[in-house]
Amino acid sequence: MLTPDQARTGVMVIRGALGSGALVPKLWIKIFRIDPKRNEALPWAGRLYASRELAMLAALASDDKKERQRALEVGIVLNAADSVTMALAGVKKQIPVGSAIASVALGAASVALGVIAKRG
Repeated sequence: MLTPDQARTGVMVIRGALGSGALVPKLWIKIFRIDPKRNEALPWAGRLYASRELAMLAALASDDKKERQRALEVGIVLNAADSVTMALAGVKKQIPVGSAIASVALGAASVALGVIAKRG
């Protein structure tokens, strides 16, 4: 079983990867196989997503335990909402089904890690 600190580190790694990766949205468009012609706002939205992820990462890395706990609480809600959004996008064929499944799985893992980390 993961310790709360290990789980928080896992959430931080995921947020860091998504945040830094979304700063180069054309790469993420290719990775997630999203059609940029059908989703013209994607680069712009990707940058907004990146800034959110990096801000949450900074809060999780804080020395202030209350700030870390609040970031975990907010992150659990954000990841759950992201998972629902990606699932709906996959069902509606707005993104490839495989990309939706991978995104939902990553979001669910982030929720689970957040819940474990919150215990610390």
